[in-house]
Formats: sequence, structure tokens, C-alpha cells
Amino acid sequence: MIEDVKNVVLQNSNIVIAPHYNGNHSSIVYTYQGHLYLKETVDEVMNQICIYFCSDLQGRINGTRKKYDFRKKPPILISEFLPQVAIPYPSHIAGEDMWVFNANFKIEEVEKSKSKIIFDNQLSFDIARNRDTIEKQRLRAIRILYDITYGDRLVGHGKGNVDRTFVASR
Repeated sequence: MIEDVKNVVLQNSNIVIAPHYNGNHSSIVYTYQGHLYLKETVDEVMNQICIYFCSDLQGRINGTRKKYDFRKKPPILISEFLPQVAIPYPSHIAGEDMWVFNANFKIEEVEKSKSKIIFDNQLSFDIARNRDTIEKQRLRAIRILYDITYGDRLVGHGKGNVDRTFVASR
């Protein structure tokens, strides 16, 4: 089943990997075409995806923390080749995260510290965070994508020290 997930990642069609316990499965992968149930946990699936691109989940997390000085649960770069990032958000199961691969979603605040993210295909997820926290994580993921797309052409990139005059002149 992990091979199916790798194919979904390569096609850039996955949206979310979330915990899903029903006795037979431990996670679910939501795509634009439907969903896949997996026996592996979310962390095991994420680790296998990262390994496919020559790192592991902890390496991706540590690399993002070090390069960008992000502390808690940073978004990670899945692949420079695709390019693709994943954003961790708390799931409906305490202590377990879901990973969001698509930063193109709407945010609706449901309560003071609870929001809903809604994708173009109307798939939605409740997240126990306020709108600003969700948006901050999304912007961090977009920054990582921007850096891998344009970073080598920027002067002094990394940890927020970007001279954008070169980008503006292009």
C-alpha cells in the first residue's frame, strides 16, 4: 500500500494524510480522486515518503528547524524535485498530527481556538487551532516553496535575511 502512496505523492494529487483507526487501518490518505486506507500510522507513512526522497521524517523536520529557525511542528519539504511541502496540524485524535500537502485551502474559524480548512473539492477538516495559527503554518510552507524555487537566485537567503531587489527586478 505504501507504493500506492508514493505514486499519489509523485502525481502531486494528495491532500491530507490523517489518522484513521477502525481495527484494520491506522491512517487514511485523501486525494482529489478519493482516499486510501493504510495499515501504517501517519508517522510511518510520512517517514516512508521522506525516505523515498532520500531523507527521513525526523531529518526533514530537523532540517527545516535549523534552516528557518522554526520551533514547534514546522512544515517540511517533501521533495525539491516536485516541489512539495507538508504542513502538520493537530488531528481529531489527541497527540497525533495530520499532514496537509496542499496549501490551497480556505480557513473558517469555528470557535476561538478551532477552525476548519476547506479544499476546492469541499473536503474539510476541523483543526484545534485558531485561524491565525493555521495561516502562519501555511505561510511558512509557502516560504519554503519560494526558497527552493527562487532561493539560489537570492542574495543572503535563509533565516529571513533575503534581499528581494533581485527578485523584484526579474
